[in-house]
Amino acid sequence: MTYPQKNKSLTHRPDTFGIIGFAREVAAIQGKAFQTPAWLSATRPDYGPSTNVVAAPSVAIDVPELSARYQAVVLSDADGSAVSPINIQTYLARVGVRPISAIVDVTNYLMMVTGQPLHAFDYDKLVALNDGKADIHVRAGKPGESLELIDGRTVDLSDNDIVIANGNVVVALAGAMGGRSTEIDSSTKNIILESATFNLYNLRNTQMRHGIFSEAITRFTKGQPAQLTAPVLAAAIRLLQESAGAMRVSDVADTLTDLPAPIQIEVSVDAINSTLGSKFAAADIVDTLQNVEFAVAIRDDGTSVMVTAPFWRSDIHIAEDIIEEIGRLNGFDSIEPTLPERDFTAVSPDSFDRLRATVRQTLARAGANEVLTYSFVHGDLLQKATLKADNSYRITNSISPDLQYYRQTLTPSLLNLVHANSKAGFEQFALFELNKVHAKSAGMTDDNVPVELDRVGLILADRQQKGAAYYQAKRLIEYLGESLGLQLEFKPLPEATSLLIAQPFEYRRSARVIDVNSGMALGVIGEYKKSVVKNFKLPEYTAGFELLGEGLALAVNKASIAYQPSSRYPSTTRDVCFRVDDSVSYGSIIESLGIASIEEVIVTVQPIDIYQAQGDTQKNVTVRLKLTPYGETLDGESISRIIGTLSSNVVHSVGATII
Repeated sequence: MTYPQKNKSLTHRPDTFGIIGFAREVAAIQGKAFQTPAWLSATRPDYGPSTNVVAAPSVAIDVPELSARYQAVVLSDADGSAVSPINIQTYLARVGVRPISAIVDVTNYLMMVTGQPLHAFDYDKLVALNDGKADIHVRAGKPGESLELIDGRTVDLSDNDIVIANGNVVVALAGAMGGRSTEIDSSTKNIILESATFNLYNLRNTQMRHGIFSEAITRFTKGQPAQLTAPVLAAAIRLLQESAGAMRVSDVADTLTDLPAPIQIEVSVDAINSTLGSKFAAADIVDTLQNVEFAVAIRDDGTSVMVTAPFWRSDIHIAEDIIEEIGRLNGFDSIEPTLPERDFTAVSPDSFDRLRATVRQTLARAGANEVLTYSFVHGDLLQKATLKADNSYRITNSISPDLQYYRQTLTPSLLNLVHANSKAGFEQFALFELNKVHAKSAGMTDDNVPVELDRVGLILADRQQKGAAYYQAKRLIEYLGESLGLQLEFKPLPEATSLLIAQPFEYRRSARVIDVNSGMALGVIGEYKKSVVKNFKLPEYTAGFELLGEGLALAVNKASIAYQPSSRYPSTTRDVCFRVDDSVSYGSIIESLGIASIEEVIVTVQPIDIYQAQGDTQKNVTVRLKLTPYGETLDGESISRIIGTLSSNVVHSVGATII
């Protein structure tokens, strides 16, 4: 294998990030037994002779959760300018690591061979930072601390970082990279050699936050076992003595906080064969597992095996892990395929899934485009949408610095797509998304995990259009409501509302969406605050809505869709302009139009224009009335009578004047 450290097939396995572990896998797949070298499997490794002229470093793991084991030893008379043997140099070159010096090369070589990273500090530089003492502490970083790394960068530390400190002075970013202040160079004579393991979750956070993807941190983030540090440290002492002339001059400091007991699992032969569809005998199972150095014992009756996983197999926890191992090593293609004896009847989607499909189809039919965005967002995105980041769950191990928080609503993600699409040349478009959101204010489930809330969000934008985009969004949501059998009404949005989904909306140009039949609040529709428009660089003509998926489902369950056949008679439209006081809302005019009862004629209302001169206490509201008859074709007289009846109703209800 030329590049074992680049292995992508077994990335959850820390043992396969060393050539020995990978060779073990290759041997087992070929049906051959593998034996780990004695120096690596020794439970009590030989560290070699020591003059003990220097006291062993004092080692303390201040926070036990951060490190299971930390070992350190002092070596003297090392030649910092010595080059490593040619076999080590050529091996490192073959696996893509640049040879530097004997001290550095030995640590890299053993890391590539075993998977266990090592780190060497310049002893003289280290003790000079703490009055001649080597008082090593493994602890969390502190806000305000910084460290210059050996690559020249200076990083700001946080309490998510694990650091190595000599006294109060930070000298290394544990598991990631050493500090410039204790770097090995050509003048180095005395070194402190470190062999340790660190909390993989903290290191994943460090890796992403500081952008460090070194060979060492790649291995530590897989979870290195504490049992591996001692034999690798012993091998390093031996190789440094041979390569750089170093001599051990102190005892080995060994601080151990956690050494997990070997994992033992009993699994029956029948369970293995029934799960895999195989016909393995107990002896076959034993041979397969022993090839990868599992300890296996067959029960007296031969019906089950007791398996003890080696310490480097931290992925083995349950019987199914053992079964998978047996199938994988023998080759799943060697198992005779048989059809399972079970019913293949398809499971019907539940009502909520059917509702989601209907919503998706309806909005797409209305001309909107569905998008799928990340559930994780940057804190700046929340702030731009006037949402508070402290109401979002922060991701401890985020996959990217730009994806730090769970989003509280869908609206910020949709708003973030508008400018990019407008800039790409799309003049007008509507985007919608059906997805889940999480907010601290929603609380936790009985299992102590964040509550997931379903949402339906839509945003429309038009760079050329002028006027109130609210009505275009209202037209879309009414079309959705009609398709779902809902009768919607729109109520004013309070100025100081605490409703989470309402925060990005401008309350004067927005409304709460209410289902008339059930009285349930379904969401918010409207245009956005000026600050939101500026932050997201939105066109002037932009509006949208966000609906509560759970409320929508309950409302639909209570609704009954009434079939309305298409009329055989032609429809006709008339525009009517009402002059009303400034305090009269558009909704009250629509409500007044709906009060009138016209037999065998369906009346639909569409907003056309709202005009108010500056300083005027009255405004002109123009609506388009569409009359669809079901009994007979309407003549001019009938149309005038119906329009007159509707208009008169508005005049009496809100004190309007027809102009």
